[in-house]
Amino acid sequence: MAGSDLFMHPEHWRERAKETIAMARNVQETQTRERLLKVARSYERLAMRGARLDSGSAA
Repeated sequence: MAGSDLFMHPEHWRERAKETIAMARNVQETQTRERLLKVARSYERLAMRGARLDSGSAA
């Protein structure tokens, strides 16, 4: 997928969020785990934004 096309595929970002959460579960170092979870939340926000764009109700 190229550039702006990714925003039109929320399932891509949801899958990335799941993968990142799975990685975070295996990390012992607290700060690194927290950073990974923050990245996962960002991916989830991208998924929500993509879903809004897909439905035509972008904010």
